[in-house]
Amino acid sequence: METLYQQACDRSSDTLSLDDFLWALTTVRSRSVATYDDNTTSPMNGGLGAALLPIFDLLNHQYWHNATIAYNVQYDRYDIFSSRNVSQGQQVFISYNHDKDNLQMLLDYGFCAVENPNRFVYFDLEEMLLAAQQVLPNIFPNAILDMYKQQQEEAQQGSKQSSTLGTLYTFDACTYRPKPCLTSQLATLQALAERLAEDRPLPGLDQAILKRLLSKRQATLRQCLSNTHQVEETIESEWIPLLASIRTLLKEELGWLSR
Repeated sequence: METLYQQACDRSSDTLSLDDFLWALTTVRSRSVATYDDNTTSPMNGGLGAALLPIFDLLNHQYWHNATIAYNVQYDRYDIFSSRNVSQGQQVFISYNHDKDNLQMLLDYGFCAVENPNRFVYFDLEEMLLAAQQVLPNIFPNAILDMYKQQQEEAQQGSKQSSTLGTLYTFDACTYRPKPCLTSQLATLQALAERLAEDRPLPGLDQAILKRLLSKRQATLRQCLSNTHQVEETIESEWIPLLASIRTLLKEELGWLSR
């Protein structure tokens, strides 16, 4: 963020305050659509940049939307088409993105969607190592975990799989199964534990670590939900909508994991 702000200041002929920069950044991030070349006719296919489209940015999001957007190459414009019958007075909805889960929706658009069909739960390396230590404290003392963490961080530097939040490991709450990245990390931790145990097999360790991860996350979500009620009493009214979206994020994830 500091780098982006400094680059913007260097390119601006006027004095640019941090507040103005953050306002502009969040406006573009939350209201822009992808631009693309003439061979791509849908912004959902990805693009080359971003554009702000007046009026269009007033349309609300719904996964089960009744309209779509497409770029009209012939007239160099964006067109909106109804995807099913729309009655007079009925609100027109588009889908901002079919594939974004609630965390991504919150980061990109500032809100979360109830009953989002994309149900992913993310864990970072610190959470995974803590869960492994709680399952086998004698095998995973702090010194071992610190060395492992350092090795993993060095291996991940410059990796394209790292997100803006760092490297995250994903659990699919729809199928109630870990995604490949999480499965791989669990298998690596099990292999490490077996080596540290002098090659003694430790069947089911990966599932035990996963179970601990999910249990800990549910407890954390309940605590965070409780904290939001305390925060609501202290913040200014303009932050209430964002807090409500955060609460939706927490409630939805807790519901997925409590099945």
